[in-house]
Amino acid sequence: MAYAEFGLPVALVVFIAYVVINGGVQNFVQPKLMGQRLKISPVVVFVGLFIWGYVLGGIGAILAVPMTLLVLIIMENFEGTRPLAILMRYTGGEKTEERKAAASHVKGLWEE
Repeated sequence: MAYAEFGLPVALVVFIAYVVINGGVQNFVQPKLMGQRLKISPVVVFVGLFIWGYVLGGIGAILAVPMTLLVLIIMENFEGTRPLAILMRYTGGEKTEERKAAASHVKGLWEE
């Protein structure tokens, strides 16, 4: 539309602004907001978007958050993966004892 009305220079500015704004929202704002509302770390949301998008393409990117939540729920139900799932959950300041215990358990796995 910008190209038809104003020519190529304005169309390029509109295109670049669209790419920067859309990329910024999808790569920084969306993972943070989804992480806060779903109680998942924003890093986990971002990594989940990358992994599921790589594995399944565009559909994986669309379904990344629900599938990551499914994996987290499954991990929370098994004793061996529960500490890692606890660390991946975003809890803010609550349940600090549980997070500290999970962190020491996971840290102990790499020291052996």
